[in-house]
Amino acid sequence: MKQKAKGVEFMAKEINVGSGGYSTIREAIEAASDFDIIRVSPGIYNEVGIINKSLTILGAAAGISPKLKNSRPINETVIKSTSPIGSLQLKAPNIVVDGFVIEDNTGGPGIYTSLEFSGYCILNNIIQRNGFGLHLNTSGEVFSLVKENYFHKNNQPGLISGSGILVDNNSSNIHICNNLFTEHQPAASIHLSGKTQEEGPSNIIVSNNEMISDNSILLTNTTNVVITQNKMTNTLGSSIFIGGGTNKTMIENNILSNSLTNGIYINDFFSGLPNQNIKIINNSIIANQTAALNITANAYSCNEPESKLQACLNWWQSSKGPAPTGEGNSLLDPDEIVEFRPFLSSAPISSFSSTKGILPALRINSNSETTIVADSKEIAIMTQIGLNSNGQRPIIVNNLPKTWPELRDYPAPNNSLFSGEPEFIWQQLDTVGGEKKYFSTKYIISDIGEHLIFITSFADNSHRLFVEERNSKTGELIKSITPKEGLAAGDLLANAGLSVDIDPPYNWQRICQYSNIFTPTSAENVIVITFEVINYLSQCKFNPAALAFRIDVIK
Repeated sequence: MKQKAKGVEFMAKEINVGSGGYSTIREAIEAASDFDIIRVSPGIYNEVGIINKSLTILGAAAGISPKLKNSRPINETVIKSTSPIGSLQLKAPNIVVDGFVIEDNTGGPGIYTSLEFSGYCILNNIIQRNGFGLHLNTSGEVFSLVKENYFHKNNQPGLISGSGILVDNNSSNIHICNNLFTEHQPAASIHLSGKTQEEGPSNIIVSNNEMISDNSILLTNTTNVVITQNKMTNTLGSSIFIGGGTNKTMIENNILSNSLTNGIYINDFFSGLPNQNIKIINNSIIANQTAALNITANAYSCNEPESKLQACLNWWQSSKGPAPTGEGNSLLDPDEIVEFRPFLSSAPISSFSSTKGILPALRINSNSETTIVADSKEIAIMTQIGLNSNGQRPIIVNNLPKTWPELRDYPAPNNSLFSGEPEFIWQQLDTVGGEKKYFSTKYIISDIGEHLIFITSFADNSHRLFVEERNSKTGELIKSITPKEGLAAGDLLANAGLSVDIDPPYNWQRICQYSNIFTPTSAENVIVITFEVINYLSQCKFNPAALAFRIDVIK
């Protein structure tokens, strides 16, 4: 096989262990050079493999996920030892370990990686019944990848017993994805922890993993961790345990269900320091015995109104939101620092998938939970973002004249995230001819990838649409996605109903649609959608007004 290093192309050797080759993995490593491939035949290898060269080490099941049980070979390549450091010890950059069973190390982890290097790839392995599974230390700009492994019951007695993966010691730039974890306790399937904030793990993505009957994810003194598209069920403690000193944690598109305590538990038990900059968006958090989200007093740094913990657009097991204000899985928030509105009115689709592609992000329907109304655009926007409280929630006015067009789903199965129907809303029931109102809703940015937005809207009598990216801490306009002056659907003068809009079809008989592709400039910002709506002057005594809209975001 041809390899390339420092601009020089050469042929990598393939070295066999067993089947006429070397009898031990250690002997094959000693004979190898950087970038060589070592193929290890099926069998049980009672030895410690110290890999101190940039090698690819392939077991009998290389390239075959443990989740595809029927595709794995009957006879696996099994490594066993009692080393307190690890049965496999990776001590060089860009090492690949693929297709092994690493088990029964009563003295320590199945695999250990050195902090001095990066670019490790741990693929398609079964790592089970060790003291803990993988001690992942890594530093450097090259990401290390842990993918398509099965971590099972790594609970042998010891200091870090019960961890599937332990990441500590200033480790950074890691992607943990598409793995299956079962029965890890008392620690956690994915344990990210530093002794101090300065020494904690950073820049870690945890995506598309499944965790069952365990303590799932534990964070302490971490920075910049993304937890996305994971499924955690029947957790023996809290599905996600945030133990203090964390900064910049994004929790999005996960399923957290049936834990014995909490879906997400935010505290300062391990570090004594508060957490900050947590976003919890578009998750399904259901049937957790203590609470969906539990935050102990003083565990979250929230000194200013704009720094509230954003927990919007989640499914709390009820269309009325979390208890105690709603009827869903509980939100325990003694410091009242969580912004959980708007919330999903139905369960999102499962984003847990081994495939990538276009994903629905959310649907926002007009109602009294998603929307703020005010007499000025800036007040509506600032209240929606959380920078003042001068705006208010609108009321549902229903179809007062019985002639307004209604936006409804087809009576057939629909995307479960893009469901729910918009309500007709206004500031008050006693409408006044000539009055103008501003209605604002928001989309919390979770990543800066490309987004597609669809908006369908109705207003009696006329309206203007603004879609803007705003700074979530100041409200400053970052960029306009619609034209800066907005998109008008009819004349917005108060007397237009007496002079211009006098023949059918009238403005209030029209449904307007808008779509656009945009890329947010920062995940720290927020997309704000604002409708400027006017109720025309009329010679009729009955002069109702309303707005209804539906917004779909795909990314």
